[in-house]
Amino acid sequence: MAACPEVLARPIRWPKPPGRVPAPMTAADPRQQALIASLRSRFAEALRSGDAEAKKALFKEAVYLGIQPDLFSDIRSDLDPGAP
Repeated sequence: MAACPEVLARPIRWPKPPGRVPAPMTAADPRQQALIASLRSRFAEALRSGDAEAKKALFKEAVYLGIQPDLFSDIRSDLDPGAP
């Protein structure tokens, strides 16, 4: 079954998300700083214990919170036995 050319030529109009999209957190945001500090300490502990699942969960948590993983995962490589 082929689609009509008129249907294929129309642009797709996606619905707008409801409500207002929150602004990204800034570096001066105390809440973000606390979240990053928490992620950083838990990431360091996961590196020390070699817990890959904990590291994966922390990356997922960071994405959920809108935090870039490099803000908490740039920890000295001597804590990570698998680091080069």
